[in-house]
Amino acid sequence: MEVRITQPLREAFEAQARHFVDVQPIYPDAGIRLEQLMLRLFDHIIPMLESQPDLGRPMTLAPPTSSLEAETDEEFALLAGVLPGLAQAPTTLREYVDKQFNILYAVTPDAVYLIDLKHHKQRAYRSR
Repeated sequence: MEVRITQPLREAFEAQARHFVDVQPIYPDAGIRLEQLMLRLFDHIIPMLESQPDLGRPMTLAPPTSSLEAETDEEFALLAGVLPGLAQAPTTLREYVDKQFNILYAVTPDAVYLIDLKHHKQRAYRSR
């Protein structure tokens, strides 16, 4: 199955790259961490999702029930920008949990769409 990278994922990766550059004076290994993320994404995660798209855990976004869950609104905004084009086919949202990052993706009958990326310390996926 083909894995497609969406614009929100590209933007999330670029934001992570900027973050690693910003913290490099404090954490000299930040550049290595960015390189490891990139290699892991392209050499490990994408090939796995090509052969096993249902590998990640199911992801359900529910409307927020309290002000503590307000970040869910931003997750909906992010998905609304990506998923309308996918609405013609059955789509399942999933989340792949990696060592330091989580990747939000959608599985359709024809392709896997990588939608967003977040570090484990981030609370939610963010709209850009």
